[in-house]
Amino acid sequence: MQVGGILSLLLVVPLCLSGGEKKKKTPDQFCSLGVVVLRESTDRPVKNASVVIHSLRQDGSQDNDGFQLKTDADGRAAMEDLPCGKIRLQVVAPRLQTYGDDFELKAAKQEIVIRLKPPAAQVSIY
Repeated sequence: MQVGGILSLLLVVPLCLSGGEKKKKTPDQFCSLGVVVLRESTDRPVKNASVVIHSLRQDGSQDNDGFQLKTDADGRAAMEDLPCGKIRLQVVAPRLQTYGDDFELKAAKQEIVIRLKPPAAQVSIY
């Protein structure tokens, strides 16, 4: 085999192998999301609540990557440059019920207000 043949083989093989990689789809638009977490009973802000955000695929399944934020003293958490589309939002705070729901981000700037309930009594069938 000639040197030119080896050189072109070395250039072609990596290109063929790289074709199998999954390429991330870049979103057409990015959004800013603000989340306000309040106690349902008093409408007071919940400090240090954990806010978890996951993007959703077209089939409704959750992406592997996600973001976790903590609320400030005013119960607010903000995320910039979030891909627009469907997201799954989960809020966890001590001594309050965990909240979770799916949302559609359409506007360039969007705010979601979450009211967390106190824990409910547990019911047992035994």
